[in-house]
Amino acid sequence: MADGRGDWRGWAEFVRSDLSWTAVQNTARVVAEVNADVLLMVETEDRLTLERFNDNVLGETLGHQPYAFSLLIDGNDPRGIDVGILSRHPITSVRSHMFDPGQGGRRLFGRDCPEFEIAFNGTPLWILGNHFKSMRGDGGGLRARQAQRVREIYQAALQRSDHVVVAGDLNDFLDSPPVRTLLDAGLKGCDDPPRLHGRPRHPRPRHGRRRQARLPHVVADAVGSRRTRRGGATGHLGPPDLKAFPTVTSKATQASDHAALYADLDM
Repeated sequence: MADGRGDWRGWAEFVRSDLSWTAVQNTARVVAEVNADVLLMVETEDRLTLERFNDNVLGETLGHQPYAFSLLIDGNDPRGIDVGILSRHPITSVRSHMFDPGQGGRRLFGRDCPEFEIAFNGTPLWILGNHFKSMRGDGGGLRARQAQRVREIYQAALQRSDHVVVAGDLNDFLDSPPVRTLLDAGLKGCDDPPRLHGRPRHPRPRHGRRRQARLPHVVADAVGSRRTRRGGATGHLGPPDLKAFPTVTSKATQASDHAALYADLDM
């Protein structure tokens, strides 16, 4: 019997377990339903997994047109939870910020804040992908620093193009200081809750917040872009008046706890 870590001479063997195939298909159904020109994806394992999902699930299983372009750079998360992108338009460049310094010698972004450049018929669109520090633990200060750095990256990107989008999971409320840091920079939120049956409804209310439920994704675009929002079926369980796919029958079969948020932008 080992007496502490230093006396351990054995090993641990992890048990492999597949995700629910129905849940994977429901994720692809959401992607097909939204049918976005550009789709940012959080909590993605690696580029090969993203490619297999794109070709084998979205394409072969569902019969939907796969995306022609995909990109993902491994970030700082030791679990391999990364930020990736699928696009029907060429991805012409990418800038990583995984090495941006934080406090105490640590890196600022737990994943990354990649800048993806997309070419729309010669017009560059920059998408800043994010997945901020979660609300577990004392993460408010870190989210605030992450938001301030994203604001700086956004303002620098505006020097290269008039079309800049900040997207991802900001893990905070609309009226929180981190989100206000971004909105006060001139960004316009596209994340107003959809109205169902005349009442506002957030995609995923959390923790019983009274004023505004936390949104899994916040999308903001540069000044001058007109935004429109559309409603549709979802791939996760929600209130009775929030329509879900018939194949979503439990938490085990829902596509994700990150609800898809999408907007139309005039370029």
